[in-house]
Amino acid sequence: DNHYTCGISPQGLGGTCTSISDQLAECRELNVPGTYYNLTQDVATTSTCFRITASDITLDCQGYKINYSNGRAITNYDQSNVNFPVRNITIKNCVINETSDGDHAVYLNNINDSILLNNSITANYYNDYGIYLYTAYRNSVQNNNVMMLAGITAGAEDAIHMVGGYDNNITNNNLKTTDYYAATIQLVSSYRNILS
Repeated sequence: DNHYTCGISPQGLGGTCTSISDQLAECRELNVPGTYYNLTQDVATTSTCFRITASDITLDCQGYKINYSNGRAITNYDQSNVNFPVRNITIKNCVINETSDGDHAVYLNNINDSILLNNSITANYYNDYGIYLYTAYRNSVQNNNVMMLAGITAGAEDAIHMVGGYDNNITNNNLKTTDYYAATIQLVSSYRNILS
């Protein structure tokens, strides 16, 4: 799909429309507000793949895979490990696989009014979360499939882990963890969230 932003003249007599879609064929920073990023092929990295460092961004993987290790598949930290608070982010249709010992598949710190939809995540290694939200307000986490499998290295962690979350909607997710100490959903200092 193509996505456009349109401007109208002050007199209301027409205007211009500019495409704001961007095609992704490799891992990189996503830093242009208002952009709809489409993944166009499977990608792999031995570090962090996508760094979202601006608000009002959509990442649509369109069912393509993100294979990652030694980092995160998606985060809002830049390469200098500086956190960018973001809002109105959508991450959808991603197939995320941890191929060797990395970090949390999706780690978002200071995220508000955003959507994680229809993603599939598989992680196999110690001390990794599938989706980790830290200081998260009014987000929707729906229709995701998260498998935390401790078969490779014992200690795969929670499918969804949230710290400091308020008024989030976490519903209709298929969550599985095989580690004895892990939880499908773990909420810490979090209130008024909808779970089902």
